[in-house]
Amino acid sequence: MVAVIRHAEIVNTTGAVVAPGGAIVEIGQDNSLQSVTRTLAAIDVGSTAGKIQHANGMIFAEFRGATIKSVSFDVQRDAAGDGTGFFYNFYYLTDQRAYVGYKIVTSNGISTLFVRDGGAGNGLLVATDKIVAKIELGNT
Repeated sequence: MVAVIRHAEIVNTTGAVVAPGGAIVEIGQDNSLQSVTRTLAAIDVGSTAGKIQHANGMIFAEFRGATIKSVSFDVQRDAAGDGTGFFYNFYYLTDQRAYVGYKIVTSNGISTLFVRDGGAGNGLLVATDKIVAKIELGNT
């Protein structure tokens, strides 16, 4: 099965509001969408090198032969903790919310997605949390 995303980017450089006809998309670049789910292990959680809370984040996924263009995330948590298998989208718990960030490094034909947990308090990710990334891939 093949899916294609046509990607176009609009940037307002006029210094004025966009009037009708000023944001028409006629062409775009064909990219693909890859969904990757990663369940955090206990070793992934923490602030030392290679872990999700470190300033440089942790390696989430690597792609050879394609370049990462954009990424969006959902975080799922077994909030009930009762082992029933139900996971819920995790946006916040009490006073804190999940704050997942990313950076893309492309070198030597490999495009690497690094993920970092910038949350605090109850918003920090924990082992068994699932990070679901929707990754747009292209070749240029």
